[in-house]
Amino acid sequence: MTSADSDTPASTTDSAASAESEALTGSAHSAVTGSPEISAASAIPAWRSPAAWCVLFLVFIAAVSLDLWSKDWAFRTVAPQPVVLVYEQVSGNP
Repeated sequence: MTSADSDTPASTTDSAASAESEALTGSAHSAVTGSPEISAASAIPAWRSPAAWCVLFLVFIAAVSLDLWSKDWAFRTVAPQPVVLVYEQVSGNP
């Protein structure tokens, strides 16, 4: 039996598989990135995006707050009394 005698010719099977693969790739592409024409037209630079500025501001505030809190905690708990350095003792002079 040849491919011409079968119910589904080889060329139809190959084109169906290629169409299915193309559809999956295309749908995954459009679901992730969208149409290139729409994305390029509606995309705005990050420095103009209000959402990007809000994220930057919130991360900045969180980082500064954590930094200041950790310094406050360190000064309160690391040493019960201040460390006094005597120059003659630490300089190594005989």
